[in-house]
Amino acid sequence: MAARKKTSKAPASGKATSAQVNLGHVLALRPKVSTSFPQAEFLKARRELAEESYGSIDEAARAVAEKALAATNRKPAKHSIGH
Repeated sequence: MAARKKTSKAPASGKATSAQVNLGHVLALRPKVSTSFPQAEFLKARRELAEESYGSIDEAARAVAEKALAATNRKPAKHSIGH
């Protein structure tokens, strides 16, 4: 029996998903977006937006970055000991 090729479901023509976004896409955005979020929040945002479809990779990257930044800003600030 021949082995099947593993293929991932590609989005419709002209569509992009958050799963395709990497940090390089976010850094290349113009106008720039804030990247002051931890990698864990970036990965979480990609997973949470997995069902969404965008018109371009730039739109997907912007959505992921905005979601990651919003999640980071919702967390309480970490204070150093004694403050």
